[in-house]
Amino acid sequence: SLDSGEESTSLAFKDQEEVFRKKYLDPGKCENCGGKMILKKGKFGSFWACENYPKCKTTKPLLLKEKCPECGSPLVERRGKWGKTFIGCSNYPKCRYIRKESGNKSK
Repeated sequence: SLDSGEESTSLAFKDQEEVFRKKYLDPGKCENCGGKMILKKGKFGSFWACENYPKCKTTKPLLLKEKCPECGSPLVERRGKWGKTFIGCSNYPKCRYIRKESGNKSK
């Protein structure tokens, strides 16, 4: 039935949110309204958003738990001009540190 399909999709997304919370920095509470930050998917990838949307439109990027070796800011996963993923500093353009992702080779 349609109901069970929606339920399994939401359960899979909740499992994915747990994986994201292990890999990325916990966004904490919304700084504007104090609501919980939940994982959302958009056309440019996943991000944290306030659960009180549309009253509160606060969003945060997915910041890796790893810190930049040059400035100490959290690192982020980015996609380059040709679709290749790389790790960059969240303090861009002040810090221009980047590291290429090793798992992108396709033969």
